[in-house]
Amino acid sequence: MNSYYAFIKVIETGSFTKAAEELGYTQSAISQMVHSLEEELSTTLILRSRMGITLTPDGEEFLPYIKNICNSHRELKEKLKEMKGLQSGLICALI
Repeated sequence: MNSYYAFIKVIETGSFTKAAEELGYTQSAISQMVHSLEEELSTTLILRSRMGITLTPDGEEFLPYIKNICNSHRELKEKLKEMKGLQSGLICALI
């Protein structure tokens, strides 16, 4: 999942370096995560140049799906927290 979040943060910030700073990773780690995602999807998602980054056509196509995956992952984690809270609340209520 980290590679998905890294990809989105690079797009949001327009920079591997800024994404690394915001996510608490090194620039190299962010590059590796995005490269790993590109290998997973068998395509190039981002073009890198001195002028910055640009999404490839495939990157444009995959971006909404990757955002949906990340949103679903966040929702799943929230639901898990909610369920754990309810479970502990029920246990406390029964005691």
